[in-house]
Amino acid sequence: MATEQRSFVNLPSLSIAEGASSPNPGSAGIWAWSSSLSRPVYWNGSIWTSVPTSGGGSDPWTILRLSSDFTTTSATAVNVTGLSFTPSASTRYLIYGIFLVRTATATVGPRPGVAWPTGMTDGVVTLYTTSSVSAQVMQNGNINAAVLGPVGGLPNTTQSYPSRIEGYLLAGASPSGTFKIQLASETAGTTVRMVTGSFIKYRTIT
Repeated sequence: MATEQRSFVNLPSLSIAEGASSPNPGSAGIWAWSSSLSRPVYWNGSIWTSVPTSGGGSDPWTILRLSSDFTTTSATAVNVTGLSFTPSASTRYLIYGIFLVRTATATVGPRPGVAWPTGMTDGVVTLYTTSSVSAQVMQNGNINAAVLGPVGGLPNTTQSYPSRIEGYLLAGASPSGTFKIQLASETAGTTVRMVTGSFIKYRTIT
């Protein structure tokens, strides 16, 4: 099978910052080389967005991963440190993540959740969390309100079990704040944990 190789060559070199709204080239889809960022950038119709470069092509996904366990005993959702990002104006994002979750009491489940930035045009999310070795609980939601996984418990207190997120976010012209992963305990006072290595990844789509 034939393959096509592309490279960023002969692009106009301009001093463009990440998220800059000028210079405005007009229609969306224009590429340039940012001398400030030392990488290619494209104009989405509103702002310039950078594209990471690496040998053999670029990975469109940005990955945020926990480098240490995050724990809480709160029955109210709290922000998970390090698992958040700030959306750019007029940009669409695919979001996916896998969480390794644990609990101090098997009948008390960890409840991953999502808090939304403001100024979104639309956005949806589904959260899945293990409730037994053969079942899971699920929660759907949208930008109308923060989303929190349902109660359910885990099979034991000594091992990690999977939870995951699938989402789609459409930022408006003037977004504010961050997309945040959250965590709550099913019962106040019982420790639940999101373990090192849990991650989310996100990418823009046109």
